[in-house]
Amino acid sequence: MSFCGLNKKKCPALLPPSAMPSALDALYEYYLNKVRPVEEITSFNKITTPGFTKSELTGKPTILFLGPYSTGKTTMINYIINNVYKGSKIGPEPTTENFTVLTYGDEEKVIDSNTIICMQDYQFRQVESFGQQFLNKFQQVEVPSEILKSVNIIDTPGIYENTDEEGTGVGYQYNKVLRYFCQRVEMIVVLFDVNRLGSCVPKIMKLLEPFKEKIKVILNKSDTISPDSLLKVRENLLWQLAKVINTYDIVNLYYGSYWDYDYDETFMTTIIKKDQKEFEKDINEFAKHFKNTRIGQIQKRARKIRFYYHLHSLFLKKHFRIKQKKDWAKTITAAEFKNIAKVLVDTQITTECNVPPVEEWTSGVKKLNDLKSWKTVDKILDSQLEEFINKDLNSIILCANQEKSPEWNLMLNRPRIRKHQYDSLEKKNIVEHKNKPPEVDLKNKNISKEVTPPLPPLNNNVGILNDGAAKIKLSTDVIPIPKNTLPDKTSTTSTKSRSKKSKMKNEFKSPMDTQLDTPNKTTGTSKKNISSVATQPL
Repeated sequence: MSFCGLNKKKCPALLPPSAMPSALDALYEYYLNKVRPVEEITSFNKITTPGFTKSELTGKPTILFLGPYSTGKTTMINYIINNVYKGSKIGPEPTTENFTVLTYGDEEKVIDSNTIICMQDYQFRQVESFGQQFLNKFQQVEVPSEILKSVNIIDTPGIYENTDEEGTGVGYQYNKVLRYFCQRVEMIVVLFDVNRLGSCVPKIMKLLEPFKEKIKVILNKSDTISPDSLLKVRENLLWQLAKVINTYDIVNLYYGSYWDYDYDETFMTTIIKKDQKEFEKDINEFAKHFKNTRIGQIQKRARKIRFYYHLHSLFLKKHFRIKQKKDWAKTITAAEFKNIAKVLVDTQITTECNVPPVEEWTSGVKKLNDLKSWKTVDKILDSQLEEFINKDLNSIILCANQEKSPEWNLMLNRPRIRKHQYDSLEKKNIVEHKNKPPEVDLKNKNISKEVTPPLPPLNNNVGILNDGAAKIKLSTDVIPIPKNTLPDKTSTTSTKSRSKKSKMKNEFKSPMDTQLDTPNKTTGTSKKNISSVATQPL
């Protein structure tokens, strides 16, 4: 018999979600009273990621940009906000070394991490749990951009190929930090450079596998390679992604070219522009439905917490007095996890597809100092948690759908001045002057004084000319003939004139015609006799 329920009071009666200020406020109140107690008992916030605060659940939606270094993350962010945020660096080498949260401000301002964590209502205040090494690489920048009034944007350092599984090569737990932000954002934009995918694609997608419904993949700089090479890069990327997540059509993949230079015109340019409009549409839709995404994230967390609650309860029953043992970490094995998980699936506590990764549990539990917070299942807490998952969240979703969504437009296809890349000065002059009208020197131009007669009137206004207007005046001008081709004036006989004409005709013959006429002279003589007979009078 469990006595832990005697010390636990049932959560106070909560107002229905429709009676609360907003759906997200209701989500936090129900999460705080029905999920948080079990979360602390199971040490779930220490094994995985910290629990949600009110500012994290009720704050603005957030977009996270990540990918290998020098793929254009910072350039794309500057393109979206239509500004260059303070402190941003762009270059072919790794330039961005900080996690930067971009938010709206009337003036450009950089706020360091020590000032941020002092704000009680700051949306990402829990980053202080990652230590001072990370806080030295964390900052917030305020930018006067319209889009940032409705959404936050996070710029991240590039992912290196030589980091270990935990990402500790940068001085802090890089992968743990990424998991924290991925769980709290509503969209994850992953950028790859089409010129170099690199070998870190499986590493990135394995890290993001629990959040694949939030992922948008962009093949950036798509206009810098040939169309056939671009298609090969796309197939190569999809093949690498399929190996990690065991499915082919896993993410939304877009072609893109997010910088200040104009496109190189190919038949792929139309596809790139179309994909950019699709990406704009997806972001606008995400802003309208981010509440449902946030509610779904809490639902996934609550299901996993309930699984851990029953897992730890069976583990304590199986290993009696495990809390008093110093070598308790030896019993935390993958085989132990799988055996207990099979029992929970058979008893319908969870389904096989909802069983979390075994590495998450084994590695997370071994980092705990002790297991003193673990307790066997209390029926009251378990029933409250089950009610939250199956009933309360549905009511909160209905309230969220009835609320008015913020209306805003990203306008990626807004008119903007795009620069041209010039291979030479000649190309630059062509581009600069191609739209200029031709200059006309009116002083030196000979303007005719003759007035052009008006067009003849139309018949019945239907576009048919009158009878007189349709007549064409034949030209009486004589075509001039060169002097050297004129016949000799002294020759009077028709034979001489014909010989002159034949000579003139031979002058304009091609070499091929001359070659065809020369072989048979007798034939020409007989033709001349026949022609002379024909000219004699009868």
